[in-house]
Amino acid sequence: MGNVGFNHYSYYGPQGAFNANTNANKAVGAATSPINKQNSTDSVHIRTKKEIYIDRMQQLFPNNELQELYDSINKDFGIDRPAHLRFLESSTDKAAAGGFTFSKNEITLDMSDLLDSDTKIVGIKDGKRTVLTSPKCGLPMFCDKKNAMLLLYVQSKRGNMGFDKLVAEPVTPEDQKKFIALKIAHEVVHAQQHMKMRQTEGIGEKEILKAWSHAKPSKNLIEQKLVDIVVENCYKKSYWGNEPLTETSIKADSEEGKLAKEWLEAVRNYPPVDSPEYEKNAIEVDAYKRSAEYIKDKYGEW
Repeated sequence: MGNVGFNHYSYYGPQGAFNANTNANKAVGAATSPINKQNSTDSVHIRTKKEIYIDRMQQLFPNNELQELYDSINKDFGIDRPAHLRFLESSTDKAAAGGFTFSKNEITLDMSDLLDSDTKIVGIKDGKRTVLTSPKCGLPMFCDKKNAMLLLYVQSKRGNMGFDKLVAEPVTPEDQKKFIALKIAHEVVHAQQHMKMRQTEGIGEKEILKAWSHAKPSKNLIEQKLVDIVVENCYKKSYWGNEPLTETSIKADSEEGKLAKEWLEAVRNYPPVDSPEYEKNAIEVDAYKRSAEYIKDKYGEW
């Protein structure tokens, strides 16, 4: 069960998930035009946004390249039970645009977030070109053309952020593939954090689920018992309820063990994504830092 790649990715739509390794999704988005003419009925089929997104993803990653990318990232981070990777047409939570769900062992990513930003901001200083990235999270400054023009106008009034000038340029297919790899790597880091917590003495799957319930430690025995009952029920219904418990091979007092405890507290106190505390949370600080470093090592500077 622990070999890399046993979980495949899928595109999610109203009728369920189109598995990337079956023929089910090959019929979706087969043409490049938003309108397909169906020969059998001579009727016009207006393609949905989801179909267009799937088509674009398949053009970026033909011949199973997306599965290979995902397998490679999981292998590089040593993931024992890779999460199922699921692409949504659009996230219901625009502040999040995706995430890792421990109880399901699932990563979801918003295709609108990955594909709709078609413009990058480039700073030029003494002839050297630099793609601007967020200093807090290392994400490149990709946006649509309208917001790019607005940003250039605002920054021109503020000194162009220290560059001789700022320009807007189209995001290339290679930029987009690298951006998608970065987003996947960020969530795989979260999967690795949870793996380390699972492997640490005194933590394990059930304590992680308890932390995600945001239940605070209590001296009241009745309250503790009620929380334990709820967590046990959640555990049985979760992905982990059908898997053997992870062996706790990391000593609690080791450096890894201490870090796992810090991450557990970060889970217990995890803030809303749109709050000021989000980017200060320990698991997010770590995921942004290490995913940015990973992409830089793999693909170079933006």
